[in-house]
Amino acid sequence: QQQQQLLDTGQAAANSSIAGCSIHDHPQPQQLLQPQLQPKQVHAFSDLPPGHPSQQPYGVLPNASDSANAAFDFSSLKQQPPLPTAAATAPALASPTAAACTPALGIANVSGNVDVDVAGAIEAARGLARAGAQLIDVGGQSTRPGSARLTAEDELARIMPVIRALREDSELVHVPVSVDTYHSRVAQEAVAAGADMVNDVSGGTLDPAMFRTVASLGVPYCLMHMRGDPATMAQPPHTRYSCVWRNVGQELWQRAQLAVQAGILPWNLVLDPGLGFAKTAEGSAELLGHLAAMRREALQGVWGRMPLLVGPSRKKFIGKLTGRSDPVGRDLGTAAACVAAVAQGTEIVRVHNVAVVSEALRVADGVFRGSWPVTEL
Repeated sequence: QQQQQLLDTGQAAANSSIAGCSIHDHPQPQQLLQPQLQPKQVHAFSDLPPGHPSQQPYGVLPNASDSANAAFDFSSLKQQPPLPTAAATAPALASPTAAACTPALGIANVSGNVDVDVAGAIEAARGLARAGAQLIDVGGQSTRPGSARLTAEDELARIMPVIRALREDSELVHVPVSVDTYHSRVAQEAVAAGADMVNDVSGGTLDPAMFRTVASLGVPYCLMHMRGDPATMAQPPHTRYSCVWRNVGQELWQRAQLAVQAGILPWNLVLDPGLGFAKTAEGSAELLGHLAAMRREALQGVWGRMPLLVGPSRKKFIGKLTGRSDPVGRDLGTAAACVAAVAQGTEIVRVHNVAVVSEALRVADGVFRGSWPVTEL
């Protein structure tokens, strides 16, 4: 009841504060995503001290009139002073004046081999950061349709050396790291090793301890929509919907409520509709084209103003639309899908080819958000 009162009160405050927003009449997420650098104990809302963020109107931004077109600033995840060596060696795309307004989460998966090439993974992550990625997503579990599930032990053996190396690398030490896992144990150990965010493709459905674990860690949590698991998600009835965008939104809403009830703070939640996960190619395309309607009609109120992360990168529906059978050849289609997502207010995109997508994002942000980089031609 106290949680619902908090959400209801915050919704009214947020509605009054964002009348001037230009995308979806929902605030941008600096206040919705307030990561904690250190694991902490999460208490009941009634036990929170005065001055805690929950005492502030939910969704209200400082200088809201100046922040309507702002995007995520992941720099708050790492508060150390910048390293001059990284700035000196990074190419032009890594310049803050050239970075896209909509952040790109760069994919640095190590799911291909049991013997992980840590040096190669770090070099790939450097390339993503230099191309403009503001967050690096590390995962050891393949989530392609039909893929077998790894144990938590096997997944840890793959990703932990990479996460530790990322935190020790002078060029990447300030770049926030997301751990892509649906195992609560993996999430806990990865955060202890330096990961800043948990990205769970199952939305907490494959490990009943995930919500409680993330709540105790106090880090941002990306809750994705999926039915079944990677081995079964492409099979009926998981891919059947009466209305794909409405059903996905309703199911995301249900999972988000359960996450908050388990102790995950609402402003630490990021929602992902799960393109390609338990959706046909046609269903994914329809969902991408109706993200705004999903937020407006299926994720009403506070839930519709939670940050939205979309991951279209190299997905099958892009291959089907473009005729590209090789996933690596789908990067231009991925850029187009990201523009479609930004046009409907998406706050984060998860991609493989950050360099290509970042240029598309800068154009999309200029058109749809009115955000222009400070560059001289």
